[in-house]
Amino acid sequence: MSMADTALGRLVFRNEMVVVYEVRENPEADLESTFVVPVDNVENWHVFAGDLGARRANAIFSKARRASRQGDWPTTVAFHS
Repeated sequence: MSMADTALGRLVFRNEMVVVYEVRENPEADLESTFVVPVDNVENWHVFAGDLGARRANAIFSKARRASRQGDWPTTVAFHS
């Protein structure tokens, strides 16, 4: 039996130029990755992480970006696989 892969992305900074999220396995866990999204060029986002952290950050970025199209960037985004 395999365990589900989970992570939580939390919006930690936002201004007119960038949006920054921290990604952790759970709210109490150590920081796993950070990703930065330039507001004027969302496709040019960047992850600061190892392989697993980058995969989780990619999933969280995709969910956050979809939500941002409906309004503002969400303050938290959960990922479960």
